Order: sequence, then C-alpha cells, then structure tokens
Amino acid sequence: MTRVNRGHFDSNPFSSFSPKQHGDLQWLFRYVKHTQPQCLDMGFDGIPSYFSRPAWRVVCRSSRKDFLPLIRNTDLSFKDLVEYCERLVLFGFRSAPTSQFLALLLDQMRLYFDRPCRIPEEQDYLIMRIAAREPKVTQRDMFKIFNWAAETRTEVRTCHRWSGLRKRANQHFHQQRVRYALSRPQWEFNLTSALIDGYDFVALSTPADLWEEGEAMRSCLFKLRNFCDAPNPSRFFSIRYGSKRVATLELVSLPSVHQLSGTWMLQDLRRSFNRLPSPQLTSLALKFTAAYDQRNFHF
Repeated sequence: MTRVNRGHFDSNPFSSFSPKQHGDLQWLFRYVKHTQPQCLDMGFDGIPSYFSRPAWRVVCRSSRKDFLPLIRNTDLSFKDLVEYCERLVLFGFRSAPTSQFLALLLDQMRLYFDRPCRIPEEQDYLIMRIAAREPKVTQRDMFKIFNWAAETRTEVRTCHRWSGLRKRANQHFHQQRVRYALSRPQWEFNLTSALIDGYDFVALSTPADLWEEGEAMRSCLFKLRNFCDAPNPSRFFSIRYGSKRVATLELVSLPSVHQLSGTWMLQDLRRSFNRLPSPQLTSLALKFTAAYDQRNFHF
C-alpha cells in the first residue's frame, strides 16, 4: 500500500497509538496486521499517519461494529478502510454511520457476483447523511431510495428529507409497474422452465416479470431490462425452491465463431438484497447454464 502523504500527527493526541493505551482500537491494529502488515513498519505509532486528521477522528469516534461489514469483506483491506473514512469526512460525517448502511451498499458495490467489491461512491454518502437523521430507517426503504436515485440519476442534496425521497422513489416505481404490468412476452428463451435437484429455474420473459422478481428479491433487476435487447443479450431466470424465490440468475450470450446463436455463459447470480450465493447454488447455476447453452434439458 502506498502511504497517504498527509504527514504525521505531531500535535494530534492520537499520534502515539498503542493498543494497550487505546483498548477500543485494538480491532484496528489486528485488522491492519491481518490485511496489510507492511503498514506496521513504523509500529503502532505509524497507523494514524495513513489517515488525514479529520479521518482519524472519525475512526476514534466510531466503534468497531460501524466498520464491521467492511472488515469482514475479504475483497477489501486497510487501504479501503482509510479511503472510506476520508470520504466520510468529505461528505460531512464526524463519525461513521451505522453499519446497516455500509452492509447494504457493499452488496451493491459489486458489478457481478464473482467480481471484487468496492467501497460506496459519492452520492451514497449524501443519502446516508439524510438517513442518519431519521430515528428509524428500514432496509427496504434504503434499498428503494438508493436504486431510484441511481436509475433516475437524481441529484440528492443534504437539504432533502428522507420522507420526501421515499415518496418520490415509491411514485417512480409505481409508475414503472403500471407501465409494464400488461406487457406481453417479448424475449425468446431456449426454454421457459427447468427443474434441477429440486430447484425451479423460471424464465423472466417480460419487463413485468423482471419487475416482480426485483420487488420480491429487493434488487435493482428492473433497471437491467434493456440488457435483454442488447447485441449480446442477457436472459434472466428466477431460481425457486417450491414457492420461495431463492436467487436471480443472469445469462449472457457471447459471439462465437462456431455457433451462429452464440455461447451462453453465467453472468451474475444474486440472492435477495443482492447478497452473494452459496457454493451449492453457484454449482446448480453453472449446471443449468451448461445445459441451456447446449440445449440439453434432460436433467
């Protein structure tokens, strides 16, 4: 890791850092030692020098549980924690917000299920600031507002109220639902359903199907509808166990010199709230993808 060139905190009361002196920060020392031990080349006292002074104050004012989703994410490391704190300062935070915001956003900050995660982006911090003023915020409202702002490219400002954002997000998605409620099947599939080891793979063949799946799984699936008409189109499936929706599968068609129809490959696989799938579910999805690509549906 390249050290942030912000100098040492000669006048900062936390510049002399020791886990024994600051027992509530022992988690930080352990995290640095585990993810990037080279950052301890100056010992305990060197840890604060990777932060700006305001960012270090954010760390000291916050608890370990506020950073827990980031700490437990194996794609991220100490340098991402530093960057997260710097961005919090940039958007006016004096301490880290509750971990429920970070946990939700880290699930969103992954392009595909097999790609590395990244920390939240600019507008996410503005929405977090507005949500932090509320006595109670539900995960469903958070997810809906984050997705509405991203899909409509709405500029969110700190003067906005959470109730106002929630109302605008609900109105937007209601209009979308009414618009596509009567849509007819328009995307062709090699098959519309399949049963593998007790799991049903159900084709989502209309915008209305995508809407219902996104609502049920609390995902941003609906905004991906245009990918179904792309030159290399996507096809989406709802994976279900009995009446329960388990995950959403995305296949994408890639050009092939051997097949005029192209080759289908697994693009993405998510559980509710964009959470990552289990190894068992991934194995089933790969099995289905191979069969779909070869048009071999004798499971």
